[in-house]
Amino acid sequence: MAKLEDLIKNLVALPHEYEWLDFKESWFSKDEIGEYISAISNGAALTSIMNLSSII
Repeated sequence: MAKLEDLIKNLVALPHEYEWLDFKESWFSKDEIGEYISAISNGAALTSIMNLSSII
């Protein structure tokens, strides 16, 4: 679990968001969540981040 916590801390410390990284606070829409996840996945693929599961 410490490894995941360290990863999240490192991601939060990045200077800005990227196509593959987008933090939301208190945001949830069951109708749009699939589209949102798809968009983040596409952004990751386009920026050559092939192991998206390691950052979730």
